[in-house]
Amino acid sequence: MEKQTLIHDGSKPGWPEWFIAQNALQSGCPTQGLYFDHAYLAVQAAIGGDGVALVSEPLVDDAIAGGRLICPSSYALHGFGAYYLVTPLGVVQEPKISIFRDWLLAERSAQSYNLSRMELEASEFDAVT
Repeated sequence: MEKQTLIHDGSKPGWPEWFIAQNALQSGCPTQGLYFDHAYLAVQAAIGGDGVALVSEPLVDDAIAGGRLICPSSYALHGFGAYYLVTPLGVVQEPKISIFRDWLLAERSAQSYNLSRMELEASEFDAVT
């Protein structure tokens, strides 16, 4: 990783945290590289060969499956945030809202299962509530 251009997504923990968690020494500064304000742009830069991005797995599953990206490390840096499904109070019981909420929770459960299979603790991942 030392000779790679690091691609940063400014909305999440990034490379400095990754190197600290890995107890990895980086001779260069882990804050240098390309910066983007959105994860999509960081992913596109990685696909374009501009460097190595640190992004959420669901954002790159298709690109990895399609051979456009690879995961060069088995280590995963766990997020520090959460996502919330919000809706106006008056529509919370509408069937379309319930169907979407149930689907979203099922997707989260499936993702947690896949991550557990990789020996990662599901409790360390961002919750969708």
